Amino acid sequence: MNIFIKRPLTLLALMLVCMCASTQQTESVENTEANKIPNNLILLKKTDLESVKAAYENEGTYGSSIALIVDEADKALKLETLSVTTNPELPASNDKHDYFSVGPYWWPDPKSKNGLPWINRDGETNPTFRGLDSDNKQFQILVAATHDLSLAYYFTQDERYAQKAHRLIHGWFIDPETKMNPHLNFAQSIPGKVAGRGIGIIEFRNLLKVLDAAVLIQPYTDAKFEEQFNEWVTILFAWLLESQNGQDEARMHNNHGTFYDALVTGIALHLDYPEIAKKLTALTKQRISAQIEDDGQQPHELTRTRPFNYTAFNLNGFTSMARMSKLIDVDLWKQPSGSDERILKALTFAFENLDNTKFWPGKQEKYIDYYKLVAPALFVRLAYADNAAVSAQIDAFIIKLATRSKQAQHQLAVCSALFNYPYSTSPSSDVNYRSCIY
Repeated sequence: MNIFIKRPLTLLALMLVCMCASTQQTESVENTEANKIPNNLILLKKTDLESVKAAYENEGTYGSSIALIVDEADKALKLETLSVTTNPELPASNDKHDYFSVGPYWWPDPKSKNGLPWINRDGETNPTFRGLDSDNKQFQILVAATHDLSLAYYFTQDERYAQKAHRLIHGWFIDPETKMNPHLNFAQSIPGKVAGRGIGIIEFRNLLKVLDAAVLIQPYTDAKFEEQFNEWVTILFAWLLESQNGQDEARMHNNHGTFYDALVTGIALHLDYPEIAKKLTALTKQRISAQIEDDGQQPHELTRTRPFNYTAFNLNGFTSMARMSKLIDVDLWKQPSGSDERILKALTFAFENLDNTKFWPGKQEKYIDYYKLVAPALFVRLAYADNAAVSAQIDAFIIKLATRSKQAQHQLAVCSALFNYPYSTSPSSDVNYRSCIY
């Protein structure tokens, strides 16, 4: 194994374990039920979905939320194959199967004759290389579609939805003609500077939703599909741990590091490597203490040109990570201690300062996207369900969000069916659909 940099012993051991596990897995792939990986839901929770489904079937509860999901799934039925191979732009490798993107905040240098090398304008998204046929956009569509289709299948048992989700996942990850190579060497490149960067890994953070989708459609799929998909995921898993780009991202001290932990931990849980997942939570414990101050501020995010957006974004990463960690009996909610619960403090800080112009909006943040706090709030609400005081506090925050914007109301309507959280307001018809876990 090629070790590019010196790492803490715990993570180095993790990498060694991963390589052995990856090799063992890929060598033992056979189309038999006995060798199937016991995949687990990671962001979604089986008991919550079961309760919602029972309430929906027996009393019609959550009907508007499920109807919204089904409506989006119906749209997804019309999608063609989604693939990195449809992108007319190629990475430095010239391989159409390699994922390719350009950093969103990089622009041609007006002082340079050919615009090279591109320069950074933080918070200003350059639409170049981010059209509908770009790899980044194709993957976003895949994530949303498989998420909606798998949930529609779960709630309705209509196999059309499972069949389409299966085809989309097969097209992106398995089909030799259209599949993506399992690495992100060329993500968030900078023209004239670098062919790809570690921070590009964050563009794949929502792979976890595809993993949950694959689990939800298991009654429809077979062992061969699951093994082929999991082999792809296993190879990416090893790349995330071993590659220079992966190691660069693991060292990041802001939302990039947070989502790296969440992505790798989620994959470990999906592939049933709980001990590896536990080792990753040790890194997240350090991040929580380092990135969230005692009063709940997230200084690395507040310095950005879109401080509210990045505060909510990083909080979503931490709450997702804390939710997953409970599956392996690691409690990140009480990190660094039961009397200093930083994730809760971070959410409280965001809510209590919604109108504080000292913190936001930033230079590139014209308005506040209140809906972005909905999913983190619900993650926290479920985690503190047995704490009446905190639950009441979060409920009040959620009501406050709902009064601020139709987008937040709409987000709550969607999320209620996934979190088993009673929310009676029907989604607004003039608001675009937004997936609950973004």
